[in-house]
Amino acid sequence: KITQTITNTKIVTKLNLIKVEKNNEKNLLKNAEFALYTANDNYTYEESNRVTGNIKTDSNGRATVNGLVPGKYVLKETKAPEGYSLSANVWQVLVRDNQSVEVTLNGVPVEKSDDGAFVIENIKLYSLPSTGGSGILLVYDRRHGTYVCSRMDLI
Repeated sequence: KITQTITNTKIVTKLNLIKVEKNNEKNLLKNAEFALYTANDNYTYEESNRVTGNIKTDSNGRATVNGLVPGKYVLKETKAPEGYSLSANVWQVLVRDNQSVEVTLNGVPVEKSDDGAFVIENIKLYSLPSTGGSGILLVYDRRHGTYVCSRMDLI
């Protein structure tokens, strides 16, 4: 009788993210929240296939997802940092058998930071000044002529 022991080792890796302001990567964004879903071959997914929804950037704009097994995933932002718009993007995440991770957006590889974290950008919300600044007035469907625009203070 021959006995042989075979040990299987589960292949797992992690996904490192860093959240930054678009066009100002030195501004690291805290409190962005993400969800990760398992995906089909063409990166479609069902909301019910959520792997985790507990991905939140820290005060350094960083978040890590541990324990990822090889496969395809999608990453969605579920809550934007305060003062920033929620991204409608869905990032494609590929975890290979050799534990390498690739993140793309619409087929384009996502940039990595110097330490290998994938850089996810957010756009700052723009707000018009409420007092003391110039504003914008848009007028549509008016006949040619002279119009007067004056400031009216709210009481």
